[in-house]
Amino acid sequence: MRFLITALLLLPFTVVHASLSYEQLKSLTDSPDVLSGTFTQGKYLKALDASVTSSGFFEYQKLNSIRWVTQKPVHNELIITNSSIVNKQGDQELVKFDLNNSGPAKLLHELLFSVLTAEWDRLSLLFSVDGSVSEGQWVAALKPEDELVKKIMTSIELRGDHRVRWIVISEKGGDKTSISFAYPDKQ
Repeated sequence: MRFLITALLLLPFTVVHASLSYEQLKSLTDSPDVLSGTFTQGKYLKALDASVTSSGFFEYQKLNSIRWVTQKPVHNELIITNSSIVNKQGDQELVKFDLNNSGPAKLLHELLFSVLTAEWDRLSLLFSVDGSVSEGQWVAALKPEDELVKKIMTSIELRGDHRVRWIVISEKGGDKTSISFAYPDKQ
């Protein structure tokens, strides 16, 4: 009898924290055509046992481009389009990747576009998902299924509401990147 009572008491907790699916994430999040906001990013480098914090803003146009501008500690601009990724400081182009010739650059393109605008169908091709939902807030743990992704990262954790608010990317070798997002009230 005690077992039955304990099981009944835990039932609401179990239902609230049931496994999260991509379909549930689609119903909880928006996928806007245009999106902008600010970010704070922390990068932990295991080899140096050190962390670096940066901040800036981003602008996104669905299926077209992402402009990721780091303002502190060093001004840097990353422009991602459907054909390339360009890293600039001021007017100087530091690096340019053609997406047709670089698997890792194409993967970065897919991940940033998919995560920023809740394109869960794209992510479902690369990752399995598990997580929970409680009162409109969700947590999703993505585990790589794609072989290229497995070579680069071990997991991605996402948190949010109608938008992604926080990301933690755990890379092979122990490095971690965490990014928190803030959006203007009008979005």
